[in-house]
Amino acid sequence: MSKTDDPVLRALYKTSSREHALDFLFGRDDGLATAPDALAKSKLFSDIGGAEFRSGWTLDDLVMNFRCGAFFNHQHFHQGSFQLGAFGETLVPEAGVAHYYNDPWYQPYYIQAAGHNTVLLDRNPGSQRSGDYLHFVTAANDRAEMREFIGSDYYGAATGELHSLYRGNLKLFERNIIFMQPDYFVVFDRLRSSGTPHEYSWLLHFDDRKDVKISGSDITIERKQASLLAKVLSPENAVIETQGAPVRLGVPITHPGYLQVSNAEKSTAEDFLVVLYPTKTHPTTAIQSGPENKKISEAIKLLKGKNYEGARIARGDAGDEILFRIDDEKEKIQDGRVSTDGRIVAHTVRGDRVEMLAVHDATYLTFNPAMRLSLFTGLTGTARFTAAGSFRGDAAEWEVRADDAGTITFHTPRKPLQVMYNGQTIPSFLWDEGNRQLTVAVVKGTNKLTMHF
Repeated sequence: MSKTDDPVLRALYKTSSREHALDFLFGRDDGLATAPDALAKSKLFSDIGGAEFRSGWTLDDLVMNFRCGAFFNHQHFHQGSFQLGAFGETLVPEAGVAHYYNDPWYQPYYIQAAGHNTVLLDRNPGSQRSGDYLHFVTAANDRAEMREFIGSDYYGAATGELHSLYRGNLKLFERNIIFMQPDYFVVFDRLRSSGTPHEYSWLLHFDDRKDVKISGSDITIERKQASLLAKVLSPENAVIETQGAPVRLGVPITHPGYLQVSNAEKSTAEDFLVVLYPTKTHPTTAIQSGPENKKISEAIKLLKGKNYEGARIARGDAGDEILFRIDDEKEKIQDGRVSTDGRIVAHTVRGDRVEMLAVHDATYLTFNPAMRLSLFTGLTGTARFTAAGSFRGDAAEWEVRADDAGTITFHTPRKPLQVMYNGQTIPSFLWDEGNRQLTVAVVKGTNKLTMHF
């Protein structure tokens, strides 16, 4: 910061505790500080495979990071792990730091997969090996990968694949993180073994055992300023246990550890579906978030079909549905409302209006007209695409990530008055009056569209 004198960096620096010796030596908080509101709330750091999701830039906002990428020196075996903070609290930490010279737990716990929010096989704390480096010889390319990322102010998602780190025991470990802005996250994992049945343990760390409660499929973590409801929807017969970790000496003494969500019987295939919903603790009373978490839990329902499972979540007068395809080679997602050949579909409906819509890795998405969607009844592409749209009044914003250059056709009952592509007005767009279709050319990669009706 002393080198760049960046006003945005200074504003972020001022939100830190500034208690390290390096702050005394090199910190500089005098000067212009500019709020980071213009920065993207979600971002992918592609080289390291790091995805960041935010609801905003205040201390009360939600923030999650998700790691799935190449190995770099001095790293832990933490691929697929995430951390979550909200309302000024770290609700989902990791094991944390330890001294690698004199801490006997450094090698067997802190740097292993067991010290992070990922998955263990057969309760082996060292289930993962290190992946290969990013810039190395071509033959050494077995590493975790961030397969997909989309980030906007209304929807965020990332998909990582890391089966190659599990010593030949898995042929698939796909982790999907969905951020339903600005309130909660959904984690969906697909695990497929190489042939041998396994116990799969889905980990969620906590700072102190006294903060944790388990009731059926509900896990709550209560902190001073916020609480977290982790609702386990799949496996439906999951076994939930708490595991201890090395006690951190200090004042006060805490008892950290992790929650272990496992399949009841060993299997060759397992899916995990967990909703992570943070809430703010009321500051003026001693009453914790129990009643609020119970209300949220009752509003979350499991959805299952021939080849999908997902969740329906009620948020006031709005409702969300997030559906995940289980097997890429079998039936497409069809639930009576939507039909798609994509991996994931998510939407938010308020009354008879759709406010948000997203589909992943698809060539088409269609809607049942009974939904009475206001602006769109579907979309198709000449190449596979991932798209997320937000609809407010007579305006629609779309972010489309295309696998290849081609076209995207939007099915809409109303002809747009204006179409903008990457901030520039398209003077004459292709409109099919008979079929009520708008077709737009897209490039490989990210395309941003705004439509006014």
